[in-house]
Amino acid sequence: MQTTGKNRHQLGQEEFLRAAWEWKDSKESCIYDQLQKLGVALDWDCSVFTMSKDMSHSVVQAFIMLHDRGLIYRKPRPVNYCPALQSVISDIEVDHWKVTGPTETVIPGHDEPVMFGQMFDVAYPLVFPDGSTPSSGEHIVVSTTRPETIPADTAIMVHPQDHRYKHLIGKKAQIPCRPDRSIPIIADAAVDPAIGTGAVKVTPGLSAVDYAVGQRHHLPVMSNILRDGTLDSSVPSLQGLPRLSARGAMLSLLEERGLLRAVRPHAQTVPRCSRTGDVVETLVQKQWFVRVREMAERSCRAVENGDLLIDPPSQRNVWTTWMKQTQHEDWCISRQIWWGHRVPMYRIRHAADTEPLKGAGPLADDDGEVWLAAESETQALDKAAEMLGRSAELLRAEQDPDVLDTWFSSALFPFASLGWPWQSARLSRYYPTSVLVTGQDILFFWVARMVMLGTELTGQLPFKRVQLHGLICDSKGVKMSKSRGNVIDPMILIDSEYRAAASKSSHNTDPLYSHSSQNKSSTELSSQDPSSPAKSSPKQAEDKKSDHPTNVASNTTGLDLPFVGPDVLRMALLSTSLFSDHVQFGPKELDSFSKLPNKMWQSVKFLRMSCDRIKCRELLPLHKLTQDLGVMERWLLHHTGSLVSTADGALRSCNTALLITAFTTLWKSVLCDVFLEAVKPCIDVHSSLEVPDCAVESLKGPEMQYGDAVTSMSVMAHCMTTALLCIAPVMPHLAEELYHCMPTVAGSPKKPSIFAEAYPQHAMWHQWEDISVARQVDAWLEVVAAARSLKAAHGAAQKRASGVLYSECPHLTAAQRGTELSSVACHLAQLSAIEIIYGKNPEGCVQASLVTPAGENSVLHLNIPGVDVEQQAARLEKRLAKLARQLSVAKKYEWSNTEKINKLSNELQHTQRLKESLQELILRQRRPTS
Repeated sequence: MQTTGKNRHQLGQEEFLRAAWEWKDSKESCIYDQLQKLGVALDWDCSVFTMSKDMSHSVVQAFIMLHDRGLIYRKPRPVNYCPALQSVISDIEVDHWKVTGPTETVIPGHDEPVMFGQMFDVAYPLVFPDGSTPSSGEHIVVSTTRPETIPADTAIMVHPQDHRYKHLIGKKAQIPCRPDRSIPIIADAAVDPAIGTGAVKVTPGLSAVDYAVGQRHHLPVMSNILRDGTLDSSVPSLQGLPRLSARGAMLSLLEERGLLRAVRPHAQTVPRCSRTGDVVETLVQKQWFVRVREMAERSCRAVENGDLLIDPPSQRNVWTTWMKQTQHEDWCISRQIWWGHRVPMYRIRHAADTEPLKGAGPLADDDGEVWLAAESETQALDKAAEMLGRSAELLRAEQDPDVLDTWFSSALFPFASLGWPWQSARLSRYYPTSVLVTGQDILFFWVARMVMLGTELTGQLPFKRVQLHGLICDSKGVKMSKSRGNVIDPMILIDSEYRAAASKSSHNTDPLYSHSSQNKSSTELSSQDPSSPAKSSPKQAEDKKSDHPTNVASNTTGLDLPFVGPDVLRMALLSTSLFSDHVQFGPKELDSFSKLPNKMWQSVKFLRMSCDRIKCRELLPLHKLTQDLGVMERWLLHHTGSLVSTADGALRSCNTALLITAFTTLWKSVLCDVFLEAVKPCIDVHSSLEVPDCAVESLKGPEMQYGDAVTSMSVMAHCMTTALLCIAPVMPHLAEELYHCMPTVAGSPKKPSIFAEAYPQHAMWHQWEDISVARQVDAWLEVVAAARSLKAAHGAAQKRASGVLYSECPHLTAAQRGTELSSVACHLAQLSAIEIIYGKNPEGCVQASLVTPAGENSVLHLNIPGVDVEQQAARLEKRLAKLARQLSVAKKYEWSNTEKINKLSNELQHTQRLKESLQELILRQRRPTS
């Protein structure tokens, strides 16, 4: 419609619906294709569409049940209304745009930008009881941000304790521009005397707050804004003007009559339609509402009693608070659009009359019109004939043209998608479901309504647990929205052919993802971020260009996102914290995992090549690896057991971020950075032995030495396979591929798919958890890190060095494993040798050594040949001065950035220790030897 420049009314309902179904069919296949290529494992045979025949039947039946129970009614009440759409909209479709002062922006239906952020003081002349005005010109000055709605005012309100106006309470004032109408001055505590003049106008027909005031004071409800957003004939000179454009005309009239007293800047929040950018009006209209009081009370008790679990726990109080508030606010479910489920309500008329049939009792609304809920016109006439005692031939039924709020049909999805109201086998088996995972932003619009309607219509909660995640935003923290054009097309990130095809297109014409930034009408412009000013500076225009490019290959966010494949995209999304309200997503998040698949491939490749080098056809099964394991093998098994334990708890709690962190720690830090490097010498030694090409079980006698490498490779294979099983729900494609690349284990043939394997259980891996081994290895890794850091600090990272380790740490000096671990440490840190001495660091020992802390109660001395210690000392002196300046600036100007200050402080202390070590070494070298 945007490409043709026509709205739905110009297109016509029949043509609009035809185009909508075509759009649905094309986008449905696109969405399914995205899900499948992302590796989402679903039962595709059970897919349903909310507008399908069966789902439509469920929606109609649910509506009729609720109506027959007296839970659905028709009544005039305040609703959110979008004049551009000419329809009621839900709260979730309203964006709240905050302005701090005078701000112009483009609004649909208005030729010129509209100014917001101003308050106007308008004088209302007082009137005598006979309707005349005092000759003295006495008046009351009212503050308002909407002078164009003055003709619909029904009262002026002041605070009952405001001494300025106490003498005016109960009197009347004349409406400016409407000398034929006078309105009362009332007192109500809803007024804030500190804002404006302390007197405000009350317009119940155009404000939910004023409507509540009007109900308390029995005020009439009036409106001068028509459904198309123009003004009515209450002020003839303003009739037909767009309501916001009429503001200037109204101010001119007031100024001519001397009634406009002041204009001042004013901070305000403007409600805007998220789909059109139009200003949302509060209009009192007859709509269909659902009574939610009893349903909300049940839903509130379900969480308080623990029958329904909501995570994170902070959202439980939010749920309870909202449910208690919504008990007083019924749910508007009717919409004035064409796409959706038609409201199954029929107005009954006499067959020969054009006027509706009037009646009384349960069949009539407030106006006496007779409405019936029915599946069809025929059923409605039959029901009317039976209930009214008349022949159906004498009656006529007209269905309400409105459609139902999409959240109404969506609220039925947990059971309607399984065949409800029919009692099917699928409904009995799968309802209620176990867990719902969804965003925090639709906790009330969808989750709450699923719970309310589920308990009302089925007598059961639709699920036992709700897991909420944060709102996915772009890299700048702005909510992703198709209308803003900052959503990410996942296919560009995961499908190389799609990406190549998209890169050839200079414009993204797919409205599913973004709008073109060229040739926008005022309506389209307003659908961008409402906070963006209508008139942008060159810098803002350049930022807008980078944020919303027209080239699909540059991505709809305007960021050069890399091609990462589906598994990295899944991992980046699933690694986000469940406790964050907003989740920023962009290049940084993708880069965190972009290199992981290659590291996993290389690890498996190393394992296979190592098995080939040691001529091992089959690896040992896990149950045979219980004796004579080296400390590094036990350490790897311990960390794998920890991963299994974490994975089990993470999936049970739906906290995939914990699983991903544990997996990346094991695979990158434990397996690749340490274990894989530690076993390379063993592989090199045993690959040079003359051993037969046979299975390990056949090795006897002196060839049993060959089993050390086989054991290491067997442990590595089992741990890698287990890690792949743990991460398979997150990285299904890569896990499946690498699973089939793993070497064969004796007596354990591979399954057709990794998903046919049982998920690792903590009970099976508990025996391998060994805290003492973990502490010993971790202590030695601190020594390795200290040696590497010390060598790198003195420009000798690749040089061999010898060391002496003075330590009182029992994990470093344990005799049982000390020799093996010291050898591993020497290999990892490129040390020719390291001597371990139990005790404190003695004074003046090791004449030509560099000294650094190496963990708790440990000091490492290194002798690095060829290091010019005096030159290094001078370099460290300069580094210390630079760090001191940076820390001083950070404490003065970035005092709240504690992370940066702590980092600088730690680096300063570390550099100071290195400097002191060098100075001590220089003194020892200069000291004459005896």
